Amino acid sequence: LASEPADTDEFLVSDAGTIKRIDYSLIKPSTPHMVKLSTQTASGDSSIDFTSAIDSTYKQYHFEFTEINLATDGAEFQFQADTGTNTNYNQTITSIVYHAENPEGGGGGSFTYSTARDQSQGTGFQDLFPDQGNGADESSFGYLRVQNPSSTTYTKNFMSRMDGYHQNNLAFNMVVGGYFNTTTALTRFRFKSSSGNFDGTITMYGVNA
Repeated sequence: LASEPADTDEFLVSDAGTIKRIDYSLIKPSTPHMVKLSTQTASGDSSIDFTSAIDSTYKQYHFEFTEINLATDGAEFQFQADTGTNTNYNQTITSIVYHAENPEGGGGGSFTYSTARDQSQGTGFQDLFPDQGNGADESSFGYLRVQNPSSTTYTKNFMSRMDGYHQNNLAFNMVVGGYFNTTTALTRFRFKSSSGNFDGTITMYGVNA
């Protein structure tokens, strides 16, 4: 076979020496926890937008960031969301931000609430990774997960964790949580650098409950 068997295709198995047939549907893997929906690769792009496949099919949506490299030293990797009725990407956000850091030379590690990165009913882009180095070998990676963006009952909670190379030669880990203060369905997500362009790959998954 050159593709996955049909549910009614049969396999032969030995049951204590007795040969029996079993349908593939009884032994195939169960529904995957995450289903890949879309992958986009930035190459000197100012932003990347995900504008399709965000609907009520899944109760959570998960974005994976790989090798995010910003063109501007000290810029921030950010995101925002919006509805299908406009593309302003200015939803109201309340968020909390913590970061841990340690310099290359050691001895100065810390864990801090980042008051400069949170929002209280703000409409700006939310920082996911701050002050990133822009060297050819400097990048960040991580994830963002959004709870049921299509809900018209609840606000939309989100959480993110990213790790990467800080412009001050720090190992830097940032944790972000918060919510979009709206019961309108969100159907668009934008990722960008706060200044200049960026490279990297972002993959969107639907998460099965």
